[in-house]
This record gives sequence, C-alpha cells and structure tokens, in this order.
Amino acid sequence: MRKQRSRRVVVTGLGAVTALGSNVGDLWESVLAGKHGIKPVDQLDMTGYMTQIAGEVKEDLVLTHSKKRRVLDRATLFALKASEEALEDAALERSRLKEHAGCVIGTCLGGMNSGELWYRNQDSGNKGNPRLLQEWRLNSIAESLASEWGLGGPVFTFSTACAAGGNALGYAGDLIRAGKAEIMIVGGADALAHMGIAGFHALQSLDHEPCRPYSKDRNGLSLGEGAGILILESEESAVQRGAKIYAEVLGFGLSADGYHPTAPKPDGEGASRAISNALNKNNIAPDQVKYINGHGTGTPKNDSAETNAIKRVFGEAIASLKVSSTKSMIGHLLGAAGAVEGIVTVLSIHHQIIPPTANFTTPDSVCDLDYTPNQPYYSENLDYALSNNFAFGGNNCSVLFGNYQVTHPEVEELNEERIVITGMSQFSSVGGDLDQFWTKLLRGEPNWHEISTSEGVVRKIGKVKDFDIHTYISKRDARKMDRFEQLTVAAAKRAINHAKVEINDENAHRIGIIVGTANGTVESCVNFYQPVVHEGAEGANPVHFPNTVFNQASGLAAMQTNAIGLNTTVVDGHASTAAALCTAYEHLKNDDADIIAVIGTDTIVPTVLEGYECLNVLADQSSKDPQSNVMTLSEGTVAFVLEKLSNAKNRKAHIYGEIKGYGKTFDGKKYARVDKKGQGLKRAMEMAVHNAQLQLNDIQAILATANGINDIDNMEKKAIESCYLSNEYMPYIATAKYLVGESQGAADGFQFITALLALQHQTLPPKLNHLEHNELHPLDKAEKLLEDLNHVLINSSSLTGSNVSVVLSKYYE
Repeated sequence: MRKQRSRRVVVTGLGAVTALGSNVGDLWESVLAGKHGIKPVDQLDMTGYMTQIAGEVKEDLVLTHSKKRRVLDRATLFALKASEEALEDAALERSRLKEHAGCVIGTCLGGMNSGELWYRNQDSGNKGNPRLLQEWRLNSIAESLASEWGLGGPVFTFSTACAAGGNALGYAGDLIRAGKAEIMIVGGADALAHMGIAGFHALQSLDHEPCRPYSKDRNGLSLGEGAGILILESEESAVQRGAKIYAEVLGFGLSADGYHPTAPKPDGEGASRAISNALNKNNIAPDQVKYINGHGTGTPKNDSAETNAIKRVFGEAIASLKVSSTKSMIGHLLGAAGAVEGIVTVLSIHHQIIPPTANFTTPDSVCDLDYTPNQPYYSENLDYALSNNFAFGGNNCSVLFGNYQVTHPEVEELNEERIVITGMSQFSSVGGDLDQFWTKLLRGEPNWHEISTSEGVVRKIGKVKDFDIHTYISKRDARKMDRFEQLTVAAAKRAINHAKVEINDENAHRIGIIVGTANGTVESCVNFYQPVVHEGAEGANPVHFPNTVFNQASGLAAMQTNAIGLNTTVVDGHASTAAALCTAYEHLKNDDADIIAVIGTDTIVPTVLEGYECLNVLADQSSKDPQSNVMTLSEGTVAFVLEKLSNAKNRKAHIYGEIKGYGKTFDGKKYARVDKKGQGLKRAMEMAVHNAQLQLNDIQAILATANGINDIDNMEKKAIESCYLSNEYMPYIATAKYLVGESQGAADGFQFITALLALQHQTLPPKLNHLEHNELHPLDKAEKLLEDLNHVLINSSSLTGSNVSVVLSKYYE
C-alpha cells in the first residue's frame, strides 16, 4: 500500500468555455444529450487543410468582472471567462484569494495566436508589438488569472501537451495537501491556432468528419478549443465557509512511455502505470472505479493503446467499468482537455450520471470495452472515477476523483523524507566542466559572444561553448532533435552519470524527469511555422511538428535515459528551473518517485533574440554599468539529480546538498509586472526559511536574482532589506550571472550550481555591483572563505510576477 498525505482536497467551483457554450450548464446539458459542437471553423482560414471542422467557440465572450487589457490572447480570454464562472459558482470573494490562494494552469500552445501574429509581423519586416510577446508566453495564462484575481500564493504552468490540464489538476491538489495553499484556481486553456491545425494536418491525424472515438471506423481526431477552470480547496476551508462541494480530488499519477515522440506505446504499459499510480496511492482497488473519462481521441493508435492500458490495470473488473470520450463532443482541447474533461468527471460523480461517447458507430475488436455509446448511463454507486490524458512525448496522466460523501479507504501518513541532491551538470558559455565553471566564477572570467542585430547593434550574449551532442547520443537520434532538446538530453544523461545512478528495469519506473524552461522549442516552432506562413498548409512539415511541443524534450530525455517514471514540463519564465525543482521536491515528498532528474534549458536562436530586442532589455557590447537597466542574455542548461535521502543512503550516494524548504509566491499586481516594493519576494524568502525550520539570521548567503533590469534588481533589494535591515544583519549577497548571464529559464539553475559548489568548497564567489551599495553590506571584490557555510538562499523571479526562494543547505546526518 502506497502512502498519501491525509489532507482532503475538494472541488467547490466550476467554469467552462467550449464549443458547446460559454458555461458549465451548457456543457453538461449537451454532453448528456450526446450533442457535439464540431462544426466548420469561422475564426481561421482553413484552406488546404484536410478538414474544415473543429470544436470552435462560437460565442462572443464578454468579461464581466475582469479588467480590460489592450491586447488579450484568445486562450487567455477563455481562461478568464471560465475563472469568472468558477469563482462565482464557488461564492468566493477576492478578499479570500490574497496570500493563501494560487493558480495552476496546463496549456499546450499558450498564447499561440498572439505569437503567430507577432512572428508574421516580424517576418514581413514590421516591428512586433511587445504586448503580443507577453501574451505568447506559455505562463501568461496562469499569470493573467493570478494578477486578475490578486493571488499571492504559488503559480505554476505545466506544458505537457495534451496531458497538461490533468497534470495541473493533480498537482494543485498536491499543493493544498502539502499546506502550500488553501485555495487553488486550476485548469487548462488552449485556442485553435494554425500551429496546431497545420501540425496535425501534417501528421495526417485529422478527421474530415466529427471524430468517432473507439469506433471501428474512427479516422482521426477533431481539434477543439476552450478552457476549464476548477476551484480546489482544502476541506477545512470549504467547510468553514459553508461551500458547496461537488467532489473530491484524491490524487493523480504521471508516467512516461519512453517509447516514441508521437505514438503511444501500443501495449499501453506506460499509460497503465499512470492509472495504477493514481489508484495505488489512495488504496483504491480497480473494482471500486466505475467510470473512466477516457483520452479517446479517435485516432486508431491512441484508442487501442488506451484500451490496452485500461485492461492491464482493471483485469476482471472491466466487466463493471464504463468508459466515454468527451472529445467526441467538444473536440481535442489539447492542454485544456484534461481540465474540461475533469469537470465532466466531477459532474458525473456529483449527479451519478455517466455521459456517453457521441458519434459511436461500430464496435472494434481492438477497442472492446463498454464505451457508453451515444446514450448516458444512470449510476447508483459512482463513488470513484478517473480522467485519462495522454500526450506527445509519451507523457501520461490519470486523475482520480471521489464522491465526497463516501468514506474512503484509510491510507498511511507519508513518512517525512529529506530531499537531497546527488548529482549535477551544466553547459554554459564557459564550457561544460564543473571545475572549470567554478574556477571561472571565482576569477570573474566570462566568455561573451558578440552578435549583430538586423539594425546593426552589436549585442553581447552567452552561447554554450564546447558542446558536442554526439558524445551523448547517436547521430541518428541527434538529427531528430533541436538544440533545446539536445542540450536537455545531454544534461540529463550527464547529471545521472554524475550521481552514479544506474537505471534498470527494476527501478526505471521510480525515476522521473522534470524539465523547466521559459522559451523551450522556439527553434522548432519557427522551423515548422515559417513555411506555413509562406506556403499555407502545403508547407506543414511533419518532421518539425512533434518538436514544437515544450514537453518533447522531457519525453526524449526519458527515452534516452530509460527514466520512465513521472514526467512533466514546468514553464515559469526566468524562474523555471527553480519552479521545476520545487515540483520535484513535492513529488519526492509524496513518494511519487525515488529519484528525479531536473533539467533547466533555454537556447538563443534568432527569434528568441528578436523577442528580447522587442522588449528592449538587452545589453550591447558597451554595457558596463550594472544600473543600465539591461541584461546580458545567454543560453545554457543545468541538471540536478534530486533524491529521497533514504534512497541515497541505500545506494551510498555522495550528497552535495539538501533542499530544506522553499517559498513560491505571486506579486498579485498588474499583469506582467513585478511588485516594486518587493513584498511578494519577501514572502517567498520568509516562507522558504520558515519551511526549512530556520531563522532568517541562519542564512549566510543569498544568491540573488540580480540580472541588471532595474525593476527586478530594485524589487529584490527592497525585499532583502525588508527581511534583514531590522535585524542589523545582512547575509553575503552574490550572483553567478556576471559569469553566465541571464540564461532565461535556466538562469536560476546556475545559481543552484553555484550554491552547491560553494557548499562543497566552503567558499562564496565575489560580490559584484548587482545590488546597490548600502552601509550594512559593503561590496566585496573577491571570493569569501567561510569556515562553516551551512545555508544558502537562492532567489528567482519569472520577471513577470512569480517569485521563488529555496533554502539549499549543507548535508548533515
């Protein structure tokens, strides 16, 4: 029997925008009737595509409570509208959403319509609108909701393609169980965009008729768009305020196929592990589950693989199990699928009705379960139900919901595990050797690369040096990857080797992969989308499309290392690596894995450089003033092996440091802006120290976010001063960024590398002018030797409102 934290998490509010209407009532009514909304598309030119239909949102949406923005992406509009309905349904006032409420969103494409428009403007020689860039970011949807509703708690974005919505739901529940929040606004959002339509067209995966999941004559999927938002609360919070409770979120399971970039493993083995994980951690037997809201896309391979996965888990209990596909009525909503289908699953338990699979025609011998064809089923004992979502890259997710009125089987309280770091690696502008990195850091010897922009400005940037992918994988495999994926895979393999982890058939399913990135697969997105802009549908290349999803890198890492346990991708701007480390920390605390490799990667390609140029934040070759309000953009990758202490001891691993605690907050101010007073970061710092069971004065050094942008640096300065000035004590403050620059989502990862090496060498790198001079804290020009360096605090900022602070400590028995 697996162990699970005992705090109960309940659903108190629902909101949805789909092709069936702009509210949950319309969705549920149509779903029960088996009515689909898959019709000719109006918003996009579908010329040349193999289908003209999709589950498009037809209504003109009007936001009744949200602030108006000059530029608002369609996917974010869906999410805001659904969040209005969900919060109203939950009867939650804004005043309850400040410090103890957060947001987790799953998305595949993010604000892709804004990204496509920005790119087309750039491609035609016009200057792009920086507001479109802000909307394009994958984490913009979660941050939009957080800033709109004034949230101060943790904000996360998961981009695991079609499994993202379910991933967000499950992880939000874990955060509440862990006491990191009382209320979470959670769900997923995606809008129809040429990137997705052209991609599935290139793969020949679209049906020209409404999709027919699980039917013998199924011929492909129907795309859709929309958003689903659920309000999750701790049971204590919901009961205290007398909230209506729809159902309970019991837990979720993640896994990786480690098989193929796009195709599911035919025998369903990988997906079956996700389902089993969700059940086992809650001590629920298969025969207790009466309904699965299936992934059910309508493609021949997906539907048969899912059927095999269900059979592997349920065995003889299949006889009493019903399955249905909501995609048959709203289309495939990509990253929003798991959220909307989660809502349907919750309502099924709440009303004790199992919705049908619409458009079902003829049974298929390889899909031989009860798929509830065309008519709903009225149940009397629907106490447990699963929602399945599987994705490109072999990412699998299964979320378990329960009837709140039922007494669930008892589960053991989790043992309190310490989380340690047993391996690391990096590739940066100073090379890939850790000793060389440390030497260059102490000497202050960066290695900048000069590049001329289209306007003739010479920029200094950091480019990865001395990297040869063929040292780590075959030439054949390397040809199929972009640079982001190559760096991610190489860093993962190198860190696992550094930790001396041997992966075999016995432990592979207990070793996970988590990737953090800000800009991910921009290279592949451009390689795929540019021909579509110029040639239309005929330009869509199936070679590039699979690599456009951000989670492909984590899936490839699983394939190359055979680490086929939990697998996910976190997007949190320039705090992405820290957010990924926090995610791994929670999963290990939850006993979801024994070991997790966390990789943070971002690269510089022309479009990335153009984007930061558009935002006007880049340093040129003459930038020497640290207060010049620009940053030195760089690329790089870092990787860490996180491990439960018990596991590390069992295999006699060398321990480089321990993650003692973390704090994750949101500024809750204007969209895409930081709180200049630094209160959000201050709370994150205090929270990290408190969770580490330390005092602020125990922190001997801070590795600062400091990146040269005035708003960020001044915000951090105020946060640090607010924490420490009253104590007449100031920790040593340093940063690694004078060496490796601002490497986007990997930037904070180099701070963790620096902290780990500092703990090993009992030496801190030089302090340079990244924070303004003050009397209590004179600036040092050389490294500092400490006799007993024990605790380092690492600060991270997404640059747009999300803050992370992590206490990294020297390991003691």
